[in-house]
Order: sequence, then structure tokens, then C-alpha cells
Amino acid sequence: MQQIKLWIWLLALNLLLATVGIVHAQDNLETVTLPVEGMVCPFCAASVEQVLKSLDGIVEAKADYIRGLATISYDPTQVTPTQMIEAINTQSFYRARLPRPEETTIEASKRLNPLPFLVGGGLIVLAGVGAWRVIAWWKAGRATNPQPS
Repeated sequence: MQQIKLWIWLLALNLLLATVGIVHAQDNLETVTLPVEGMVCPFCAASVEQVLKSLDGIVEAKADYIRGLATISYDPTQVTPTQMIEAINTQSFYRARLPRPEETTIEASKRLNPLPFLVGGGLIVLAGVGAWRVIAWWKAGRATNPQPS
């Protein structure tokens, strides 16, 4: 019983020390928002996030394919925005760059929005499937009720 209590106390102490380390590490974090070109779907954004999270020093990475931006929280002692850009450009199909000094987040988000194209494409697919179903239904009806010649 004493050994179990000792393990519980050690676990609690370990968690406390880990929490203090996390809080201390988050004091030195910086955030950067990078324009990323070529993302058109959630899978594109997930790919960019995965590349960024593979770098040491990245605490959090969120990519927004609609606005074409990646927002990264990082430890500047371990990684730089230039290294992040190089990783995205070499390990994915997308192109990142440093934001221009005059470019704000609003200006960066004024890109062509792919959402209407995705919705339109989905509607075209649904119309095609619907037409196929109508033709199949019509052919099935003709096969069961042949017209007299």
C-alpha cells in the first residue's frame, strides 16, 4: 500500500513539474501568419499543418485553406519563419512566403475564395447522379413494359 501511495505522489509531482515547464515554455512563444498558396480543401490545410508540426519548436499550427493562411505559434529559439517557409515549400505541394510589410491579414485574405467552386462542383456531381438515376429508372420501366410494335 505504501508503494502505491509513493507512486501516486511521484505522478502528481511529475505532472506539476511538467505543467510548470509548459507554462514557462509558453512565455517565450511568438506567432506568425504566413500566406500559403495552393490550398483548396481541408486536406491541403491538414498537409501544411502536418509539415509545420514536424518541425522542432512549433507549438501549434493552424492552416486556413479558404483564406490561404497558416497561423503558427512557435519558440523562436528553436525555429524561424524562414525555416517554416522552407519546410512548406520543400515538403508539400504548396508555396508559402513571408507576409509583405504592407500586407495585413485582411489583404491576405482577399484571394479567390474556392468555396463557391467546391459547392458548384458538388451540385454538378449531384445533377449527374440524379440524371443517371432517372435514366436507369426509365430504362427499367421500359424493360418491364415493352411498347407494342
